[in-house]
Amino acid sequence: MKAALLSQFGGPEALVLTEVETPRPGPGEVLVRIEAAGINFTDTAQRAGSLGPMPLPLVMGGEVAGTIEALGADVDGVAKGARVAVPLFAHGRMGGYAEYVTAPAAALVPLPDSVGAAGAVALMVQGMAALLISRRFAMTGKRVFIHAAGGGVGSLLVQLARHQGAARILAGASGAAKLDGLGTDVVPVDYGRDDWRDAIKPGADIIFDSAGGAVTAASLSLLTPGGTLVLYGLPSLSSFAITGAEAVSLVMTNQTVSGFSIMPEVSPGNVKAALTDLFALARDGTLRPGLATYRLDQAAKAHADMEARRTTGKVVLVP
Repeated sequence: MKAALLSQFGGPEALVLTEVETPRPGPGEVLVRIEAAGINFTDTAQRAGSLGPMPLPLVMGGEVAGTIEALGADVDGVAKGARVAVPLFAHGRMGGYAEYVTAPAAALVPLPDSVGAAGAVALMVQGMAALLISRRFAMTGKRVFIHAAGGGVGSLLVQLARHQGAARILAGASGAAKLDGLGTDVVPVDYGRDDWRDAIKPGADIIFDSAGGAVTAASLSLLTPGGTLVLYGLPSLSSFAITGAEAVSLVMTNQTVSGFSIMPEVSPGNVKAALTDLFALARDGTLRPGLATYRLDQAAKAHADMEARRTTGKVVLVP
C-alpha cells in the first residue's frame, strides 16, 4: 500500500509518499480501507520533532474513516464492508496517512449512510472539541464571538451556537473569504480591517479564542461585564498574558478567563459517545463541517498550507 511516510523530522517535505507493506489485523482487530484521514496541528508539531523523540519511520494520522476490509481473529459484532469511523487517537494509535490501517474492533464507530467519510473525520478531534466546549459554556440567549471561525473547531462552534439558540453570533477570521457559507445570521468579523473591533460592539458575553497574538490580546476588552473568555488550542495558550490593570478589570466586572482542552476527556468510551452524538447531529443537518481535501500524495502540501493558514475547515487526506 501507499503511505505518506515520515522518515526524518523536518518541514512538510519530510512527508514522502512511499510503498510500504499493508498491515494485517491481529486478534481483536480489523483492517480498514481508508477513505479519509484527518490532519491536525499536533501532526505538524510531531512532523517537526517538537513533541519529543519517537521511533521513525512513522505513518502519522490519528483519525480515519472508511470501510472494513478484513477481520482478525476473535472479532464479533462487525462485518466486512461496514462503514466506520476510527478514532485511533483515543487508543494511542496512528497510521492514518495511508491506504489501509489496522484498528481494535472496539474502537469502531458506525457511520450513518448520510455522513461521508471526510465529514466523519472532520467531526472527530475538532467535532469533539466543539461539542464539549458548547456543553460546558452554554450559549443560549448569549452574544457569542468565535475567533478563527473558518477553522475546523470554529466553524462547528458557529453551528452549535445556532443550534443552542445564541442571541447573536459573531465570527472572526483573517480574511472575509474564510467566513463565506457560515450563514446570513452570522456577523462576519475580518481581522484584516483596522476597525474589526467595532463589529463586536457592545461586546460579547462569551468569546471562544484559539487565534492567539493580537487578536487574543484584544479579547478581554471586548467582553461584556460578567462575560467569559474561553481559551483553547496551543496558539492562544502560548501567547496570552494578562496585565495588572486587566486583572483588576476582570475582578471589578465579574469576568472570567477559562481554558479548555479535550485531552482530559479522551478515553475510548468518551470519544465513542461524543462521536455518536456528533454523527446524529450531522445526519439531521445540524452540523455541516467545512472541508479542505487533499490527495494522499499531497500530504506535504496539506501540512504546508495548514501551517501557512491557507486552509478553511478541516484538512483531510483522501487516498
